[in-house]
Amino acid sequence: MFSDERTDLPRSRQLLEVPGLEVLTGTFRHHVFPRHTHDGLMIALIEDGAQRLEHAGERFVAAPGQIVSMPAGTVHAVSPAAPEGWRYRVLIIPDSLLNQVTERPLSGLGSEVIIEDRDFAGALTGAHDALARGAAHLELESRLLDVVSRFLERHARPRPPIVRVGREPEAVRRALDYLAAHLDRGVPLTELAAAAGLDGFRLTRAFTREIGLPPHTWHLQCRLRYAQSRLVRGEPIAAVAQLAGFADQAHFTRAFKRLTGVTPGRYRADHGHPSPRR
Repeated sequence: MFSDERTDLPRSRQLLEVPGLEVLTGTFRHHVFPRHTHDGLMIALIEDGAQRLEHAGERFVAAPGQIVSMPAGTVHAVSPAAPEGWRYRVLIIPDSLLNQVTERPLSGLGSEVIIEDRDFAGALTGAHDALARGAAHLELESRLLDVVSRFLERHARPRPPIVRVGREPEAVRRALDYLAAHLDRGVPLTELAAAAGLDGFRLTRAFTREIGLPPHTWHLQCRLRYAQSRLVRGEPIAAVAQLAGFADQAHFTRAFKRLTGVTPGRYRADHGHPSPRR
């Protein structure tokens, strides 16, 4: 998968053979990931150092051999918990892969934030190693399904249902739809409030309460995910920055690295599109 997998250089990639699957590996010594969510189940094996994670008002520290788990859409932030930072292997597993193993509604699945399970860690390592050596698709998907099944059998648990009343949830849904349809620019709150049919103050409070992120943060994340999908195809960084509504490439690069941990150029190169030498 990565030409220098054995180094500590952070690498991030989407796997085209399994749509929606994201892979991240490497060492992060000083990087701080702000509050964000993932589009799939995030499973991260800590290999060295220590990682601090903030979620739902609590703080956790993950040490070597431990696994961090975050269901899709769960807001969390990550930072170093040791002077040397941390090294880990991450899989972000899409619902399409989870659906091959479970019949339970995915929105109702949760787990412990920190998992200690040596067998599960071994399965996760095996899947990552298969990715690194470019294993055949059949082996790769088999290993990924093994990771998913072990997670669901050993560590998944149902989450309590959320009861929603009133018209605010409907306004939040309209806001989500409007933001998702406008990934080419920033959207002012007045414009978003008009589209949602709720005043800006109430909309911001309701949106943050239900989604876990304020509207502008959620929208920025979506614009960056959109940019990732264009970089995967090898589109020029400057063009992608413009398509995602950033004022300039420098602003885009800062925002992209803050969310993903790698630069747009590195991300693009990891998908087989190196920048031409001058």
